[in-house]
Amino acid sequence: MLDAALGGVGGAAGYGLQRGTAGIAEDLLQSMTRSANRRLAANPRLAQAVLHRGEYLAAQTNPAMARMQYGNAVERMVGQRVEHTPFNYFFEYVGGPSNPDFIGKGIFSGLTFDITSNSPRSIASHLTRSYGDGLILLTYVRPSNFRVFP
Repeated sequence: MLDAALGGVGGAAGYGLQRGTAGIAEDLLQSMTRSANRRLAANPRLAQAVLHRGEYLAAQTNPAMARMQYGNAVERMVGQRVEHTPFNYFFEYVGGPSNPDFIGKGIFSGLTFDITSNSPRSIASHLTRSYGDGLILLTYVRPSNFRVFP
C-alpha cells in the first residue's frame, strides 16, 4: 500500500513538473510569436527579409496567398530569433509542411509547437496533422485591415 501511495505521489509530481515545464516553454514561444506579429503588423515589408522572393510576390496580388505567407513570415521571424539567440539551447526551428514548427530541446525535450492564426479552422487543421498529438499551438491575430503585402 505504501509503495502504491508513494508511486502515485511521485507520478503526480512528475506530471505536474512536466505540465509546468510545458507551460514555461509555451509562454516563451508565445511571447516571441506576439512580438513578431506586432512588428510585422506595423511594417508588413519586414516579410521580405524572411520570405522567398516568389512567396512575397504571390502575396502582393493574391489575398489568400497573402494570409498564408503572413503566417509563414511570423513563423520564420520567430525561427530567426530562436536560431540567433540563447533560445536555441531550448528550441529548434524545424518548420515545413510535415514537421512541427519547433521542437523542444534540453528541459523542453519532447515538446512540439506550431504557430498558426487564431481561427478555429486553422487550429483544428493543425491539431489533425500527423504530428498533432500533444502539439502546443502558438497563435497570432492577423491585422483586420491586412489584405496583401505592399
